[in-house]
Amino acid sequence: MAFDLANLEEYSLDIDELRKYLYKHYKLNFEYFNQWLDGWIKVFKNAERDTVIQIDRLKENGFPAVEVFTQNVHFGKVIFRFNFIIEGAKEYVKNSKVKPKKIKASEFSKQIKYSNETSVTTNDISNPIYLATLPMDKYMHVVIDGNHRLTELLKNGATEVSCIDIHPMEIINHNILLFTIDKAIYAFIVEAKVFEQHLKLNKHPHELLFKSSNINNAFKKLNVD
Repeated sequence: MAFDLANLEEYSLDIDELRKYLYKHYKLNFEYFNQWLDGWIKVFKNAERDTVIQIDRLKENGFPAVEVFTQNVHFGKVIFRFNFIIEGAKEYVKNSKVKPKKIKASEFSKQIKYSNETSVTTNDISNPIYLATLPMDKYMHVVIDGNHRLTELLKNGATEVSCIDIHPMEIINHNILLFTIDKAIYAFIVEAKVFEQHLKLNKHPHELLFKSSNINNAFKKLNVD
């Protein structure tokens, strides 16, 4: 079970089907691949159980009135909807005082996925765009806040865009993703890309990479039968 917070709808999550897809399409030249993937499947199953509890609590206490950016990710027949909480992102940026950086406009639609909006922004167009790492298809990042501002900037010929790139662990730790299953699948996607890059460079022992996995660290408590 997972949840589409923007539409307040539950939807089913076939983890067995997800595993088949990941085994085929996320196959790494990794000595511990089967053990690593099986660990993540355990994490997903326990994260799903925890998410059901979260959903039940929200049904009892009321769903928060928050702005949500929804990003669908396709794993073959399985479609997962990430719920990025914009208020959580803004609160993190405010408290951490992270500084924006300039990104070339040409990077959007190449490395960075964004939504081309038709309506005019209601926010100050000079406010920075918020990015989250999310390796999928040809992209490495997705715009989770500021799609309207970005559309206007690109339309007006901007050559650079002020952006705040929120680190993946900050996405997980600062309730920018609300549900446990969102956090787990997000962490897997990012880790799979990081491991893929490390394995290509072949600079780290496979055992060290396996020990560094979030199934043995941040999500260790969920990596149980």
